[in-house]
Amino acid sequence: MKPKVAFFVINHASVGGVERVTANLMALFISKGLSVHSLISLGDESERNAIMDYPQNIDIKCIKRTDLTNSLAFYLKKESITHLIFQGDNMSISLAVLKAIKQTNCRGILQYHGSPYAYLKKNLYKSDIQEKPFNLLKIGYSKLLYPFKKRKLLKIITNSEYGFVTVSNSVQAELNNLFNTKFKNITSIHNPLSFWQKKQIEIENKEPKIVFISRLERKHKNAFLSVKAWQLIHHKYPEWELQILGDGSLMEKIKNYIKENNINNIALLGEVNNVEYYLERSSISILTSDSEGFGMGLFEAAAHKNALVTTKSYGGVKDFVTDGLNGFFVKRNDFLAMAKKIEELILDKTLREEMAINSHVMYKTIADEDIFKEWTKLLLENDTSS
Repeated sequence: MKPKVAFFVINHASVGGVERVTANLMALFISKGLSVHSLISLGDESERNAIMDYPQNIDIKCIKRTDLTNSLAFYLKKESITHLIFQGDNMSISLAVLKAIKQTNCRGILQYHGSPYAYLKKNLYKSDIQEKPFNLLKIGYSKLLYPFKKRKLLKIITNSEYGFVTVSNSVQAELNNLFNTKFKNITSIHNPLSFWQKKQIEIENKEPKIVFISRLERKHKNAFLSVKAWQLIHHKYPEWELQILGDGSLMEKIKNYIKENNINNIALLGEVNNVEYYLERSSISILTSDSEGFGMGLFEAAAHKNALVTTKSYGGVKDFVTDGLNGFFVKRNDFLAMAKKIEELILDKTLREEMAINSHVMYKTIADEDIFKEWTKLLLENDTSS
C-alpha cells in the first residue's frame, strides 16, 4: 500500500520558514509521485488562499485548537491517512498531535524546525534588561521552568516512535548532547530548496548590496541587530545598501531608528515572494539570530554566491557556514563585531569573492543530497504494508 500522507502546520496562512519548508516538501513529494492528501491547519478557514505557495489541488483542512486531539484523530481515521508529518516546534501542540495519532493507525513523524535552546532558553541580554528591567524576572522564571521544559521535550522525543526529524545535523547533535544519549528515532534531513536555479550566478554581476532575510522579531531572530550594526558603518559606504526582506513586530521600531539616525542607504522591502531576485544581485548576506533550526535564508544566500556574516546561533547554521572559509561567525547579540565583519568584506573584494565561491561549494554539497530518498526511507521503514 502506498503512503497516503498529510501535513500539519499550526497556521497555514502564516508566512515564515516553517510554512515555506512545508510547502516545498509537499511539492517535492508530489513531483516524485508520492500522494499528498491534505494540509491540516489550526488557522482560519477563511484564509484558504494563503500567501504561501502550497501545491494546487491540496485540500486544506482547518480544525479548532480547542478540540485539537479529538478533531485531528477523527479526520485522520475518516480520510485513512497513513502518515502525518507535523511541525513540532510548539511543545503543547506536539503532545496533543501525538495523543491524536495514538488513537489511529496513522504513523506520525515530527519535523523539528528549531533548536532545543530556542525552547529552553530565554536568550535575553544586558541590553534587553537595560531597556526593560522586567526582563530580569523573565530570565529568572525561565531558569525555574528549564527542568520542566526539558522533561516535556524528552517526552515528545520518546513518544515520536515513528520518527523525529531535525532539519540540521547540528540540532540532532544538540538533542543528543542535551540528554546525553544517542536517540535512535532522531534523524536529520535538510530542508528542500524553495527554488531551482535557472541560470548561472556570475560573481562579476554582483552589486554593492547586503541582504538580511528574517522575520522582524526580537524572539529568536534578534532582527534589530542588523540595523544597529549597519548604523555604525553606513555613512562610510554610501554606495552600499542594506536590504531587509521580511516583516514583523519590530518594523515600526526599525523605521523610527532609521529616521532618527538618518540612514539613507537602507531598504525595508517587507515580505517578498521573489527572494532569489535580491539574492542573485547582492554580494553579502547576514543573519542575526540567537537560534535557527537551519537558517534557510542564509543557505539560499550561499546558493547565490554571497559571502556570509552570521551570529554563532544555536542550531543548524554551522551545517553550512565555516568561519573564515565561506563567511564569518560573530558572537550572539554583538552588533559591533557584526559591523566589523561586514566592513571587512566590503573593503576586501578578493576575500568577499573567495568566500562567495566557497559558499556555493558548501551549498552544492547539501543540495546534492537526495532528500526525497531520505524521507521515503523514513516513511516506509518497518512498514509491512508497503
